[in-house]
Amino acid sequence: MCKLAVLALAVVGLASASAASAAAPERESFSFTFTQTQMCPGITIEGSVTGTEIFLQETPELVVLHENAVTTLAANGKTLTDNDAFNVVVDLANGVFTYRGVVFNIQMPGVGRLLMDAGILTFDADGNVFFQGGPHPAFYGDVAALCEYLADP
Repeated sequence: MCKLAVLALAVVGLASASAASAAAPERESFSFTFTQTQMCPGITIEGSVTGTEIFLQETPELVVLHENAVTTLAANGKTLTDNDAFNVVVDLANGVFTYRGVVFNIQMPGVGRLLMDAGILTFDADGNVFFQGGPHPAFYGDVAALCEYLADP
């Protein structure tokens, strides 16, 4: 859920700073590292992310952020890859925001998909989910398979 909330805030912030009329898309590459200690208690996950965001303000009330990113997660000598491609659509007039696409797609080497959040999640202005389609285990905190894999051998 953290990834979703951060992106929604970023989109709203970008929209506030943008001109009120539709403009050409803004493209920005990003790269950063992080340490995660809360997702899997007792496991320190080191991560690195690279990707591209494309920001477009369709109308004064509607903004779209498209993100493609690859995240590498490592813990206890094990490494996983998370490939994401999704849109965040924010309706500034009523505060509704929607995620469409693959927000998490974590792959285990030699096995395949370990955890995937994909489809659609729509939130009201208070951040409550009022529509969903597709699997969203990570959003709801079901990361047991990820934590089990990253645990000590």
